[in-house]
Amino acid sequence: MEKQFEEKRKNDSLKKLTIVKISSIIEGGNISNCKELILKNKDIEDCEELYQMKNLSKVDLSQNKIKDLRMVELNFNLQQIILQNNLIDNINYINNLNNLVYLNLSNNKIKIIDDVCLLKNLKTLILAYNEIEKVPNLASLKNLETLILKNNSIETFVKPTKPMINLK
Repeated sequence: MEKQFEEKRKNDSLKKLTIVKISSIIEGGNISNCKELILKNKDIEDCEELYQMKNLSKVDLSQNKIKDLRMVELNFNLQQIILQNNLIDNINYINNLNNLVYLNLSNNKIKIIDDVCLLKNLKTLILAYNEIEKVPNLASLKNLETLILKNNSIETFVKPTKPMINLK
C-alpha cells in the first residue's frame, strides 16, 4: 500500500507551492505546472523563477522586499496578485496581464497608477497605504467591483467618463 502511495505522489504535478521560512525559491526544480505560489515574509527581493511558472494563476509574495513587478510580466495566466507590504514604487510590467481579476498592492510606495487602466478584467483593486497623488479615469475597468485607495496622498481624482456600474 505504501509503495502505491509513493508511486502516485511521483506522478502528481505540483499544483500549489507554499514555502515557509526561506528567502528564495529552489532553482532547477520543475515548477512549471504550479498554479499557486505563496511566499510571505521571506525577505525576497526578486523572484526570477516566476518566468518558468507559465500556469501560475495566483501569486502571494506579501511582506517581502520586492521593488517592482518585472517578475510577473510574462505570467499571462495570472488572475490574482497579492504583493502587499513590499517596496514597490510603480506598477509597470502588469499591462499585459489580461486575465488579472484581483490586485492587492497595498502598503507599498506606489505613486503613479496609470497602467492599472489597462487591466480590463480587474474586479478588485486594492492600493491602500501608498503614495498615490492622482487617480486616473478608471472607466475602462468595466468589471471593477471593489476599489480601495485609503491612506494615500490623493490630490486629483479624475472623474470616470462612464458610470462604473459594478463598483460596490
